[in-house]
Amino acid sequence: MCELIAKNLSKQLKCDIKVSKIEHDIALKTGQKNYTLNTLKQLNIDNCLFMVSADHFQGHSPKFNKWFRWKELLQYSGLLINQRPGHLINQKFINEIKSINPDVLLVESSTVINTSSSQIRAGFNVAENLSADILQYVQNHNLY
Repeated sequence: MCELIAKNLSKQLKCDIKVSKIEHDIALKTGQKNYTLNTLKQLNIDNCLFMVSADHFQGHSPKFNKWFRWKELLQYSGLLINQRPGHLINQKFINEIKSINPDVLLVESSTVINTSSSQIRAGFNVAENLSADILQYVQNHNLY
């Protein structure tokens, strides 16, 4: 499904977006839980942005500051934070992050679709919010 989304976004944004299987490979190799920090270290890519949903940056105590060695993670990658309806970003926390790594971008102007995996699992009709290829993939693989 990530491959389909990357293909669609690459066309839409006119850039090359690739999906890496490195997290899967690291977990298989080590037999242990893998953290984003380990993945970014292994990738060793300059000028990369890690895309994260806004729900990790909301509220008084954002979830992102509970991630495994989150401050160190910011040494390896900037962040592309994707807005979601109903998730107000904690700007004070964003400023703290930017003091560690100024490469933090908030995607606020893109079209936002209010669909979540929880809604799909609960049986809500979200077909109108998914592209045809993603909906077909979800149905073919009995996801959610």
